[in-house]
Amino acid sequence: MGFPALIFSDAGELGTRLARKLEENGLEVIIVKPGERFEQEPDTQVYRLKPVDGSDYDRLFKTLKSRKKIPRQMIHLWNVTGEQTPELTCDTLEKTLVDIETQAVQS
Repeated sequence: MGFPALIFSDAGELGTRLARKLEENGLEVIIVKPGERFEQEPDTQVYRLKPVDGSDYDRLFKTLKSRKKIPRQMIHLWNVTGEQTPELTCDTLEKTLVDIETQAVQS
C-alpha cells in the first residue's frame, strides 16, 4: 500500500473528512489526536499523544517504525479549527517538526 499519510487531526471534522478522502483515493492514513498521554485507540490507526511531551512523539515514531508505517506525508491541523490552547501553538508545531526530523535521521 505504500507509505501512509500522518494527520495531526483537529478537534473538528476537517481531519476526519480529509482522512476519509485520502483513504477513498487508496492512501493509508494514520491519525494523531491531542491527548493526555501516548496511546493507540484499540483496533485502529488512531493515536493520541500529549502535545508538549517529546517522549510521546518518540513513542509514536518508534511504534510506527516497528510496524513499518513510516509516513512520507504529514498534515498538521491542530490549530486549523476550534480554540487554541497553550499546548497547541506554533512552538508545539516547531517541536513536532524537530522530533520528526530527529526520528527520520535515526531511521
